[in-house]
Amino acid sequence: LSRVEKSFSKKTEQHNHLFLAINQFGFEIISCTACAFQGLVCKIMDDAKRCSQYIRCTRSCNSFSRIIAEDKRLESKEREAEAELEGAHFLDEACTKISESAACLACLRTQRRSLASRGAQMVNAGLESLDELDERERRE
Repeated sequence: LSRVEKSFSKKTEQHNHLFLAINQFGFEIISCTACAFQGLVCKIMDDAKRCSQYIRCTRSCNSFSRIIAEDKRLESKEREAEAELEGAHFLDEACTKISESAACLACLRTQRRSLASRGAQMVNAGLESLDELDERERRE
């Protein structure tokens, strides 16, 4: 007896062709839940919305939702790192300003101490500033 082969529907043939194409030309991605559970390699192509195993089973695949969730998580971490870097720049500028202010304050305090110790000499000599007193001392 000869058997009559039943023809497949066009949709089934399309699924089979897509499955074979993805297996041959597709690239590996993060495993979807079912592929990870079954220990299968999750392969996909640019235009396909499901991995090859799910195309074969004609079921929906969650690999894209996992990729999107991971991308959102990484994007959030990236924003946090950028904010931290910006804060570090702000702190660096603040440290520079503090250093400059501390140096200026030290200079002014030195000048005041000098004025306290040499002020009487300046007044007795009839001079208006410590600079004039310094100039007079150099000439002598």
